[in-house]
Amino acid sequence: MRRLNLEIPSMLFWPLWHVASVVLVVVVPLQLRFGQPLLHLPTEKLVEGLVLGVASLVFSLFLKVQGPQSIRFLPTCIASLVCFGTGAFFLYTCRESPSRWIILGSAGLGITLAVFPYFLRRHGLFVLLALIGAATLAIVPNLRAPVEQNKTLWTSLNSVVVTYCRGLVAPVTSDGGAIVKYGEGFLLVTGSGEFYRLEWSEGPLPLKSTRLSLPAPMDRAAMLADQPEYQKKLRLRVMGLAVDTSSTPARIYVAHQSWNRQEKAFHMSVSMAVLPASAASVGWTTIFDSQPGLAYGPAFDDIETGGRLAFTPEGKLLVTIGDHGFDGRSGVPPLAQAENSDYGKTVMLDGKGGHEHFTSGHRNPQGLTVDRKGRIWETEHGPQGGDEINLLHQGTNYGWPFQTYGTDYGHTYWPVLAPEDTGQYQKPVHAFVPSVAISDIIELGPKMFGEWEGDLLVGSLRLQSLYRVRLDGDRVVYVEPIRIEHRLRALAQGKDGRIVLWDDTGVLIVLTKTLRENTGQRLYGHCIQCHEPVEGMPTVAPSLHSVLGRSVASERRYNYSPALSKLGGAWSEERLSQFLENPAKFAPGTMMKFEGIADSKERKALIEFLKEYR
Repeated sequence: MRRLNLEIPSMLFWPLWHVASVVLVVVVPLQLRFGQPLLHLPTEKLVEGLVLGVASLVFSLFLKVQGPQSIRFLPTCIASLVCFGTGAFFLYTCRESPSRWIILGSAGLGITLAVFPYFLRRHGLFVLLALIGAATLAIVPNLRAPVEQNKTLWTSLNSVVVTYCRGLVAPVTSDGGAIVKYGEGFLLVTGSGEFYRLEWSEGPLPLKSTRLSLPAPMDRAAMLADQPEYQKKLRLRVMGLAVDTSSTPARIYVAHQSWNRQEKAFHMSVSMAVLPASAASVGWTTIFDSQPGLAYGPAFDDIETGGRLAFTPEGKLLVTIGDHGFDGRSGVPPLAQAENSDYGKTVMLDGKGGHEHFTSGHRNPQGLTVDRKGRIWETEHGPQGGDEINLLHQGTNYGWPFQTYGTDYGHTYWPVLAPEDTGQYQKPVHAFVPSVAISDIIELGPKMFGEWEGDLLVGSLRLQSLYRVRLDGDRVVYVEPIRIEHRLRALAQGKDGRIVLWDDTGVLIVLTKTLRENTGQRLYGHCIQCHEPVEGMPTVAPSLHSVLGRSVASERRYNYSPALSKLGGAWSEERLSQFLENPAKFAPGTMMKFEGIADSKERKALIEFLKEYR
């Protein structure tokens, strides 16, 4: 009988083995350590696994390059110490308190998988199939898990559950986009012009999405193809969205960049279509093109587009238009101060093809909203510093580029000075120094977050935060930062009060108020003064986010007492309960000045809250 040949060619065996090994080294320790799919883990934890996966791959390749004779005790030990020691050194140097468990677990698994095939090469097919099967079993839960991540944030007036929803839209190909309330849900447009209907869901994600058959208002591919190679980096994006439901059927308006092939020039345009619509029936009508057309050149900057939309109480449509970089530094007169230019202005459209300048003197207006009192609020980017919140009044000049609280990039001054400042320029109601890369702005209503009613909510791109703006009349009293950890491009509040945020990578973020009646949450309220991080301020004690399973006294920035530092191990539910009952008894000599929680039910409730506090 002819013997079955089970040998696999080396060129096939080794790449498959390395890929499957790295998957196991990255996935298994992280899932065992945190008990969650990788998609639910914060970025800093994912980085730990990826760094050690790279260390494992380098170690495996080292053994392969050396050949089978390298599987000797001393050289293998030295190579493993160099590879995994370098990975551990990187994590301890560049990351905040990496997990020793993950480092040891990944190193042990990586070394085992790297050495293993040299001893069982004759059974290569069975060994490889077993490894691929194990890697598949490890990664399947991550693929099937709902792509959602929750965490709880404490603000001065509300505790907020933040839910990150991924996979609701196709991968985005351009930054930008906008989201507005529509019916019981929302309408979303991405930067490249894909439209989605968002509705609340009782499923694993709080939102569900439906792709609409609306085509993009501009042919972005043709626009890009018509540009010279040096211009291919241009965004050519959609930036604004508004819906008029006062008539039937409803009308949808978008603000977007456009390209005129005959003029070889760029414009900011507003286009209109009817909802609902099908691909066969929809047609976009351009109702506004900014003038004059802008040619690509040294001063041209397609980041500074503006492009937000909002309806005035009288039903007229406002659109913001940035100065596109023409701020006077290149020798060209600043467009924001030129009466014959639509750039650096907010423009009011009358719906009949006409328009007029509503305000002037703007750099890059990124947010626009009309509150319930009819006041019009605008946000705009400054240069290096000087992001602004403005209260708009028709006919008013807001000063750019002659007036700013920012400076030129790399300098301590702004070089463009007003020819004569006679007080004709309106100052912002609030300026951010340094810049936060300000984005959208909305007014908050009474539903859900009643304590925030009437406040303004502002997004940030660079600092990846929300800013809650408390007003007293037309004056800003204070600004509270709320760290979200995503570039926030657009904001909207639903009818029930829940807030939806749109970031630049295709993630939708839902903010929901938590209930203070929860015993564990109420008890945690006594901990937040010392343990809750606040943007821009150091905390007295380490954050309790994901404290269960974390090594005791492991946050490197804090000076722990010797009593707590020498305990070792990780925070289990049992150890946390003992500490909460009597810190001085659990760790004699601890600096924790806390009498403890005698009631076991209250301790259990607090621990149950901390288990979900990630």
